[in-house]
Amino acid sequence: MNNRVITKPYAGKRGIRQKVTSGFATVEQKGKLIGLEVLVDATVIFNNVEQKLKAGDIAFFPEDLLHGAAWSNKIMSCDEIKEPFIMTDGGSIVMVK
Repeated sequence: MNNRVITKPYAGKRGIRQKVTSGFATVEQKGKLIGLEVLVDATVIFNNVEQKLKAGDIAFFPEDLLHGAAWSNKIMSCDEIKEPFIMTDGGSIVMVK
């Protein structure tokens, strides 16, 4: 599926949150990874290596990507998948648990 992974939608708060450290304000989402549950078995390619993901695995994405990527807001549904989902970019996955 063109390196796409079907996951549960991101349920976090939208919008930019700031984090103040030593008097400097930074964007809080830049340093956080968010796990989304994989709903359908998939195969993705990381650095020319195939990685198989199983339904129930947790795929982690940078939170700032989930706020800005066009695919993160496109919540879909279909008869074969019982709950709402998004089609994530497999190349954006940082790690899998």
